[in-house]
Amino acid sequence: MSYLKIWWQSKSPISRFLIGFIGLMLAFYVFYYSPIYEKYIMDSLLSVQARLSNSILNLLGFDTDTSGDIIAGSDFRVSIKNGCDGIEATALYVCAILAFPFVSFRSKLKGLFFGVLTLSVLNLFRIAGLYLAGVYWKSAFEFLHLHGGVIVFTMIAILTLADLGFSNKISLRSKVMSGVLKFIVFCLLLYTAFMLLLKIPMVESGINSGFRNSVEWLLQQAFPEAYIETQNFVDANNQMDPNSFYLVYGNPKTIAEEEAYAAQQQLKEYKISTFSFQFFIFQMFVVPFVFLFAIFLASPIDWKKKLINTGFAALALLTLILLKTLLLTLFSIANTQIGIYTLSESQLSWVFHIISAMTLGFSVMFVFCIWLLLGFRNSKFNSLFSNYINQFKNEA
Repeated sequence: MSYLKIWWQSKSPISRFLIGFIGLMLAFYVFYYSPIYEKYIMDSLLSVQARLSNSILNLLGFDTDTSGDIIAGSDFRVSIKNGCDGIEATALYVCAILAFPFVSFRSKLKGLFFGVLTLSVLNLFRIAGLYLAGVYWKSAFEFLHLHGGVIVFTMIAILTLADLGFSNKISLRSKVMSGVLKFIVFCLLLYTAFMLLLKIPMVESGINSGFRNSVEWLLQQAFPEAYIETQNFVDANNQMDPNSFYLVYGNPKTIAEEEAYAAQQQLKEYKISTFSFQFFIFQMFVVPFVFLFAIFLASPIDWKKKLINTGFAALALLTLILLKTLLLTLFSIANTQIGIYTLSESQLSWVFHIISAMTLGFSVMFVFCIWLLLGFRNSKFNSLFSNYINQFKNEA
């Protein structure tokens, strides 16, 4: 115990903050996807969010009502789900405040109270806004849901952290807010520019086909006993969606037997036992990577360090995405019970819970933690943060 105490006291303020913040975020995710949260808290929390957001819509003159986590009107309905509830961005704020070293808990209470209150109210307006988008601008709903619900709300949490987290030191507050506001605006502009670039058909097609081909090759190498291929996803209007594809899998032995039987019976049409699930390239791959490039390139860091650290961060994110891809495929193959890559019920349950936790929100928070380690730590923000913390250390 004394060794840990000595080790902890030897760490710099920024190291203490990073270790504390990442540790608290990990603890949050363990709780957020635990049976306790899902059974006793989640439904009630989502229901409360739905009712309060519905009250905003009613005050604006919309005839809407709620049922559980659903807000419904005559023209549209929106359902609030785990991962789309704004809790992750709020947790980012809370964990960051709690991780500030040398600051007494009493000093943190004001920031915690007003910060959580601010983010909660903004989240209710975000949900109400999504309903309005569904009524008046259906084509933009998914875009606003993904970007407004995850990326923009995370940026708002960071801005709130800078504003209220440094409120105890007025002399530093304006300097910090100026730097953070410029960083966030630049980050969002870069994010928007990258997204517009990806709307160019040649760029979109190249990135999507590259990801799809890489996934197919990786899974064929990882699961050699399975038949694996990818197929185009076609929507209800018979239009191919470039941002989605089906991963098709099966037992090669079963498929070979069915093909041999069809040939023996001289069948012109026959069905083979394959299964599939849908990959969403945009949510799984594009959004996290665009956010990563935007947040790193917007950081006030020397360009050489910026490019090197962006490369390391991209490699870490790619590893996370490929890990999710492998686990998702393993779960699907084992769950369909086709005679290969079998798992016990308890193993299936563990894999399912891990996959469930690896949402878009988790990927964004993963990128943020990597940015803290490789971006924030090497940026001009580090000196501002250290000066702020040292003032509390000197007062202690």
